[in-house]
Amino acid sequence: MGKFGKFPTVPREYLLARHTAIVATLNSFPTAWPALSMAHIFSLDLLQLDRADRFQARHRVPFLQLRLNQDQVCYDFLKWYITVAPTYDVSDTTLPFLDLANADPSESMDYLNSVSLKKVDVGMLVAMTLLKLRMVLDLKDAAEYSAQWRARHPTDTGEEMPESGEQEKSNEAKDFDKPTSGEQIPTPKKDPAKAMDDTQNPNDPENLASALEDLSIARESDLASPEPEDPPPRMRSTILARSPGLVSPDVLVTVESHSQTLYDLVRTRNKHVWKCILNPDVHLRAEISGMDPVPVKGSLKEAQVVVQVGEAAWRETPGALEWLRTMVKG
Repeated sequence: MGKFGKFPTVPREYLLARHTAIVATLNSFPTAWPALSMAHIFSLDLLQLDRADRFQARHRVPFLQLRLNQDQVCYDFLKWYITVAPTYDVSDTTLPFLDLANADPSESMDYLNSVSLKKVDVGMLVAMTLLKLRMVLDLKDAAEYSAQWRARHPTDTGEEMPESGEQEKSNEAKDFDKPTSGEQIPTPKKDPAKAMDDTQNPNDPENLASALEDLSIARESDLASPEPEDPPPRMRSTILARSPGLVSPDVLVTVESHSQTLYDLVRTRNKHVWKCILNPDVHLRAEISGMDPVPVKGSLKEAQVVVQVGEAAWRETPGALEWLRTMVKG
């Protein structure tokens, strides 16, 4: 990858052409999956051709991966840039590059203490926050879905059915008509507020896994809907859908703690970022290009770079901006 035809390095003009194509594609088709996919592939190509990343393609990649539901790939990319990139020799093309695969997204984030965070782009931390938050929101959805499902299906929760005499009394109390031959006796509806007890905990790992599987199937089905004008919400975190072992209350506690820690870390690094994501309009129109010098850390311009490459991923994740508003308000 260190050679480019007769040139010892990739000509800047070629990199600029690729960068321009990426920007034009995203500006023309900002929500089309084929355009997002092409921009993702071209951005990775730019990084492979120019590991020094003169056109700052690395800022865009993790947010594109999240928008394309490539959460695991995104986590691997982010962890590599956080743990390896700060000391990586971009001039040595014999070194492995972006070679991290299948890292555990629920693992301890103590590695943040072993790297120089000043060398880590704040955008990487913002993307990591969103990745963790997607897991949190889906785990909470699964718990809620499990509770609602058990409320609707109380006979499938392991509860003992009442004796026949008690059933008849219950039916009389509910003024049910006497059934005719072959007609089933309707089952009284159970109050959802009373449907759960200590043996029916929606946070039970098995219940969470089952509920999340149902959610995944439902949302994948929704993606096939022929109604492009009003697309249904997508499954947030494909990590959980593909790794049932991560679906547990303990993981929920862990990744929720991670998301809060990352939020605080980003706020410390750049006080503008979170407020700019919540109020993006003026910052989306700011004149910034990949050819500009690297923004000063902690500056408004640095926050605007993050907004322009990452705001869409936050907006397209159901519940993400609501969580962020709550955090900003304190």
